Amino acid sequence: MKQQGFNLIELLIVLSITGVLLAYAIPSYNDHLTRTRRLMAETALMKMAGHMEAYFAEHNSYEGANFNSLNLPEQVAENHYRLVIQEASASQFKLAALPQEIQARNDARCGSLILNSHGEKHIGGYGNLNECW
Repeated sequence: MKQQGFNLIELLIVLSITGVLLAYAIPSYNDHLTRTRRLMAETALMKMAGHMEAYFAEHNSYEGANFNSLNLPEQVAENHYRLVIQEASASQFKLAALPQEIQARNDARCGSLILNSHGEKHIGGYGNLNECW
Protein backbone atom coordinates (compact mmCIF):
# COMPACT_ATOMS: atom_id res chain seq x y z
CA MET A 1 0.00 0.00 0.00
CA LYS A 2 1.40 3.36 -1.07
CA GLN A 3 1.18 6.24 1.40
CA GLN A 4 0.04 9.64 0.06
CA GLY A 5 0.42 13.12 1.61
CA PHE A 6 2.57 14.35 4.47
CA ASN A 7 2.79 12.97 7.96
CA LEU A 8 2.69 15.16 11.05
CA ILE A 9 6.47 15.13 11.63
CA GLU A 10 7.20 16.37 8.11
CA LEU A 11 4.66 19.16 8.48
CA LEU A 12 6.13 20.24 11.83
CA ILE A 13 9.65 20.33 10.36
CA VAL A 14 8.50 22.55 7.48
CA LEU A 15 6.67 24.88 9.87
CA SER A 16 9.73 25.09 12.15
CA ILE A 17 12.02 26.01 9.27
CA THR A 18 9.52 28.60 8.04
CA GLY A 19 9.28 30.10 11.53
CA VAL A 20 13.06 30.41 11.83
CA LEU A 21 13.32 32.08 8.42
CA LEU A 22 10.56 34.53 9.28
CA ALA A 23 12.20 35.34 12.62
CA TYR A 24 15.20 36.66 10.69
CA ALA A 25 13.40 38.11 7.66
CA ILE A 26 10.80 40.32 9.34
CA PRO A 27 13.19 42.44 11.48
CA SER A 28 15.50 42.83 8.48
CA TYR A 29 12.61 44.00 6.31
CA ASN A 30 11.43 46.47 8.98
CA ASP A 31 14.96 47.87 9.25
CA HIS A 32 15.05 48.29 5.48
CA LEU A 33 11.74 50.19 5.54
CA THR A 34 13.01 52.45 8.34
CA ARG A 35 16.19 53.31 6.43
CA THR A 36 14.25 53.88 3.19
CA ARG A 37 11.83 56.29 4.87
CA ARG A 38 14.75 58.13 6.49
CA LEU A 39 16.39 58.49 3.06
CA MET A 40 13.13 59.88 1.66
CA ALA A 41 13.07 62.45 4.50
CA GLU A 42 16.70 63.40 3.84
CA THR A 43 15.89 63.96 0.18
CA ALA A 44 12.87 66.07 1.09
CA LEU A 45 14.98 68.20 3.46
CA MET A 46 17.58 68.83 0.77
CA LYS A 47 14.84 69.77 -1.69
CA MET A 48 13.29 72.07 0.88
CA ALA A 49 16.67 73.74 1.47
CA GLY A 50 16.87 74.43 -2.26
CA HIS A 51 13.43 76.00 -2.17
CA MET A 52 14.49 78.10 0.83
CA GLU A 53 17.47 79.40 -1.18
CA ALA A 54 15.16 80.27 -4.07
CA TYR A 55 12.88 82.07 -1.60
CA PHE A 56 15.89 84.01 -0.28
CA ALA A 57 16.93 84.99 -3.80
CA GLU A 58 13.47 86.41 -4.42
CA HIS A 59 12.83 88.07 -1.01
CA ASN A 60 16.39 88.72 0.23
CA SER A 61 15.38 86.99 3.49
CA TYR A 62 14.23 83.62 4.76
CA GLU A 63 11.60 85.25 6.97
CA GLY A 64 8.06 84.53 5.93
CA ALA A 65 8.91 81.27 4.20
CA ASN A 66 6.27 78.59 4.73
CA PHE A 67 5.07 75.47 3.00
CA ASN A 68 2.56 77.38 0.88
CA SER A 69 5.12 79.89 -0.38
CA LEU A 70 7.64 77.10 -1.01
CA ASN A 71 4.98 74.94 -2.69
CA LEU A 72 6.04 71.87 -0.71
CA PRO A 73 4.12 69.26 1.28
CA GLU A 74 4.46 69.15 5.05
CA GLN A 75 4.22 65.35 5.24
CA VAL A 76 6.84 63.26 3.41
CA ALA A 77 8.06 59.67 3.24
CA GLU A 78 4.53 58.28 2.98
CA ASN A 79 3.48 60.38 6.02
CA HIS A 80 6.21 58.90 8.23
CA TYR A 81 8.00 62.27 8.56
CA ARG A 82 6.69 65.80 9.06
CA LEU A 83 8.82 68.67 7.80
CA VAL A 84 9.06 71.82 9.91
CA ILE A 85 10.79 75.16 9.55
CA GLN A 86 12.33 75.51 13.00
CA GLU A 87 13.93 78.87 12.26
CA ALA A 88 13.71 81.33 9.38
CA SER A 89 15.45 84.65 10.04
CA ALA A 90 16.73 87.27 7.64
CA SER A 91 20.01 85.45 7.08
CA GLN A 92 19.61 81.79 8.08
CA PHE A 93 17.21 78.89 8.40
CA LYS A 94 16.94 75.59 10.22
CA LEU A 95 14.79 72.77 8.87
CA ALA A 96 13.83 69.47 10.48
CA ALA A 97 12.17 66.23 9.50
CA LEU A 98 10.35 64.81 12.52
CA PRO A 99 9.62 61.08 12.50
CA GLN A 100 5.99 60.16 13.10
CA GLU A 101 4.42 57.18 14.89
CA ILE A 102 6.03 53.88 13.83
CA GLN A 103 9.04 55.64 12.31
CA ALA A 104 9.69 57.43 15.62
CA ARG A 105 9.55 54.09 17.46
CA ASN A 106 11.72 52.23 14.96
CA ASP A 107 14.28 54.99 14.43
CA ALA A 108 14.84 56.48 17.90
CA ARG A 109 18.58 56.13 17.30
CA CYS A 110 18.48 58.85 14.62
CA GLY A 111 15.33 60.69 15.66
CA SER A 112 14.72 63.93 13.83
CA LEU A 113 16.90 65.00 10.92
CA ILE A 114 18.03 68.64 11.00
CA LEU A 115 19.57 70.75 8.24
CA ASN A 116 20.55 74.42 8.44
CA SER A 117 21.35 77.12 5.90
CA HIS A 118 25.09 76.42 6.17
CA GLY A 119 24.52 72.83 5.05
CA GLU A 120 25.26 71.45 8.51
CA LYS A 121 23.43 68.24 9.33
CA HIS A 122 22.33 67.16 12.80
CA ILE A 123 20.14 64.49 14.34
CA GLY A 124 17.79 64.53 17.30
CA GLY A 125 18.63 61.00 18.41
CA TYR A 126 21.56 59.41 20.17
CA GLY A 127 23.06 57.66 17.12
CA ASN A 128 26.00 58.42 14.89
CA LEU A 129 25.47 61.34 12.50
CA ASN A 130 27.17 59.55 9.59
CA GLU A 131 24.98 56.47 9.99
CA CYS A 132 21.80 58.54 10.13
CA TRP A 133 22.59 60.94 7.29
